[in-house]
Amino acid sequence: MPITRVRHIDAERYAQDHGARLPTADEFERAIRGSGVATWPWGGRVRRDRANLRDLGPGTLLPVGSRPKGASAFGLQDLVGNAAEWTAT
Repeated sequence: MPITRVRHIDAERYAQDHGARLPTADEFERAIRGSGVATWPWGGRVRRDRANLRDLGPGTLLPVGSRPKGASAFGLQDLVGNAAEWTAT
């Protein structure tokens, strides 16, 4: 399951402790969309089978990797919906 209820400062510290950092909002957006301009990683319209969104999902968190068809162009999963993400900006 995704980790939730994490404060921003704790997310930053966790990343630093592991030799990393939180992405900027622009970096996160690029990770989701790739080089395209579509609203979603998979195109221009919402797809229930590709993300766990508040109004289109089961109404609860899903295990990580539950929506593989929603992967970004980089193969990253779970960047759309399910749980909120922290960024550096």
